[in-house]
Amino acid sequence: MDDPQTHAEEARRVWVVTKLGVLGLYRSQIPRMAAALAYRTLFSIIPVMVIGLLIFQSFVSDDQIDAGVRRVLDFAGITQISVVEQSSIEEVPDGADGGVGGSEDPFAITDGSGELEAVITDLIQRVNNSIEHVPAGWIAVMSAIVLIYAALSMLIEMERSFNQVCGAPQGRPWLKRLILYWTILTLGTLMLAATFFVGDSFAKWIIARAGADSWFGAVLAGYGVSVLISTALLVVAYTTIPNVRVRFRSALTGAFLAAVLWELGKWGFTGYVRSSTGYTKFYGSLALLPLFLLWVYLTWVIVLLGMQAAHAMQHFTKLVEAGIRGQRGEHTEVSLIDPLIGLAAARVLCERFEDGKRTTPSSLAESLGIDASVARNLLHALEDAGIAQEVARGEETVGWAPAMPAAKMVLGDVLRAVYRLDGFRGGDGVGRVPERVRSAVLQAVDNQTVKDLAASERAAKS
Repeated sequence: MDDPQTHAEEARRVWVVTKLGVLGLYRSQIPRMAAALAYRTLFSIIPVMVIGLLIFQSFVSDDQIDAGVRRVLDFAGITQISVVEQSSIEEVPDGADGGVGGSEDPFAITDGSGELEAVITDLIQRVNNSIEHVPAGWIAVMSAIVLIYAALSMLIEMERSFNQVCGAPQGRPWLKRLILYWTILTLGTLMLAATFFVGDSFAKWIIARAGADSWFGAVLAGYGVSVLISTALLVVAYTTIPNVRVRFRSALTGAFLAAVLWELGKWGFTGYVRSSTGYTKFYGSLALLPLFLLWVYLTWVIVLLGMQAAHAMQHFTKLVEAGIRGQRGEHTEVSLIDPLIGLAAARVLCERFEDGKRTTPSSLAESLGIDASVARNLLHALEDAGIAQEVARGEETVGWAPAMPAAKMVLGDVLRAVYRLDGFRGGDGVGRVPERVRSAVLQAVDNQTVKDLAASERAAKS
């Protein structure tokens, strides 16, 4: 017989998960970040196209470049944006018959997609002309700098937004950023072309298997392949851009969710544009611009939702348990981390310093297999105790370093610093660690240092 209490507990967990998801959307400020990314996209779209065309221009023809650009715009859903105009209603004289033969229907709907086609054609021609007529001298240098900055600015905003969603405290050093961004712009362009090629081959294989007249085969070859391409591109973005380790399985889940939502969004947005004439009434032919911005904004909302889903999947158990404790009225400030992890954190801090590296929350989290927010709290606790010190470049924190040599870093002092983060510090309540137990642990390590700890572990392995 089923236990009603068990069902009630499961229902509570479902409610908590749903509530945490809604609160996560609010706290992560996805709409604000999507708006910033939409602006950066508008600013960067031409420079990114120029860089992509520069890569392909050496080994493909102009016709292939034209077809490729149209394929990318079609894949992004931009070619589906069209202005639907309502014909103006002519004034009918009093007593005249409104149904005179040959008169146009005053409510006739005309499709303005031809305007977008002209805009795309003109855009491709302008980009090609800008590449063919590059100015010489210092003007060329300044143009190249502006071009590269404009192209990289979108990736900078992407990393900032992804880091905020994932709880990563800061970005990478600028040299690593530039290398990563340039790699994404160059190899990403080639990867996009490769995914289209594989997708087309897969679509042809599906149609050959299912038959040319198969409705299921046509849908799978169309939407299914688009979802696969989007998923592949988003997995790469989710695993490389954030300055925190995102597991492949979590990234794949978030990417697939975002890809499905994006395909549904294309279908829904196309239907909305075709059935709504409000934009045309106010903007006329300029309605393409707000519609384009709206679609870019919705696209970034979906991409950020996928990133948040990947982060939530990676830390699902911890987030749910913390939320359930909060729903029960328990003290959510009680931490589940073991204070002994502070010893491992101190050792990582010293070893990275000896290798000439700074320790960031992201690097510490990756070394210890913990969340970046927990790693950041550990570093702040060690800093407050005078064991670690912040390394800053100007007003920006770039990492932490030991405040003393490993031979003078006492393990007992490290534990005392981390005990401040521990919710189970001494007390008389049930479930609290008795003070005498904690004192015994501190007494056992008060005469040892981080250097001794590293030496003993090396001896144990040998």
